[in-house]
Amino acid sequence: MEAMIPMDELDPADFSLLLQRTKTNPEVAGRLILGFKEHFASIGADLRHELATGNLKEAGRLARSLARVAGMLGAVRLGEAASGLEALLAQGNRQAHQAIAQLEQAMLPIMNAASSLQQGESKGTAHAVSGHSPQAKECVLIIDDEPSMRDLLEDILRDDYRPLLASDAITGLRLAGQEAPDLILLDVELPDVTGFTVLKCLKEDAAAKAIPVIFVTGSNDIASETQGLRLGAVDYLTKPINPSVLMMRIHSQIKIKRAENEARRRLQREHYLELVAEFERSALLEENRQLQLKIKDDFLSHISHELRGPILSIDSSVRLVLNGLAGEVNSQQVEHLGMAARNLEHLLAMIEDLPEAARHGSGKLSIQNSDIFIAETTH
Repeated sequence: MEAMIPMDELDPADFSLLLQRTKTNPEVAGRLILGFKEHFASIGADLRHELATGNLKEAGRLARSLARVAGMLGAVRLGEAASGLEALLAQGNRQAHQAIAQLEQAMLPIMNAASSLQQGESKGTAHAVSGHSPQAKECVLIIDDEPSMRDLLEDILRDDYRPLLASDAITGLRLAGQEAPDLILLDVELPDVTGFTVLKCLKEDAAAKAIPVIFVTGSNDIASETQGLRLGAVDYLTKPINPSVLMMRIHSQIKIKRAENEARRRLQREHYLELVAEFERSALLEENRQLQLKIKDDFLSHISHELRGPILSIDSSVRLVLNGLAGEVNSQQVEHLGMAARNLEHLLAMIEDLPEAARHGSGKLSIQNSDIFIAETTH
């Protein structure tokens, strides 16, 4: 059997070797590799975050999941790095940053393989491995037509968040689609349309509907506040703005969104692990099936070989007597000997077919096409 090439040694564009390693078809292999990049690209940052917060149990679970996936993909060095990190964490070693760095380095071949499958994507993987850092500043989009209010909100937010500014609804919706902000501060009264119309547009956009929106308005109108909350806003603040209250409300909504995003990310990762587990089960079943077929093939080949010799010997003896070479035979003996010879010939043909039957069961039977003339078969 040809030796398998570890995933770590693959050229990023050598997909044929990747298929050999995963023992599957291109579609499933592609799903596994692309899924790895999607769900494990930020695992280094995730592990460092869990270490910083003292959550060694969760960090160990992440390392164990990564080791399992690495085993399925044939990434030997990555599997060893993940298992080593899990062992360190099980011993209570909080200083595992060097092991995480080695783990990220071992991820590069798989990340390269994923990049080679994505049309138009850069071959570089440094950003992909680092992923989104849990400490990165969240983005807050400010949609307000008053320059002084935009400047004030920007000054309040700049230390803790990354503010984006829009002076009208069209610009605001465009930035919401392009930048995917973590939260939107939306004025009710805009020069082109109302903030309620903007919110409706956001909720109709699949990519933007989950962004929390806080209305900021100079109108202290209960009806407007009720309408905004009914349309899906998470909060409603009136001007003049109290910076402390504003930051408290933003912090609260950002914290909720972080928790929701983390829960969603973990759920997606678990679904990917279920896919890997299903592939492992399928691969194991196929391996067992091939083993059973090989055992059957070997057995039938052995039986065919062992039976062929004695039957050929019997057939030779029968034909020797039938041809009168062992003495004179009468017509009745010729009839019985002829019947025996035909049965031996039929039995020998069946024995010759045993290996072919085994190859058919294992999918190794080859069919050769040839032209025949029907007229010749009638003669």
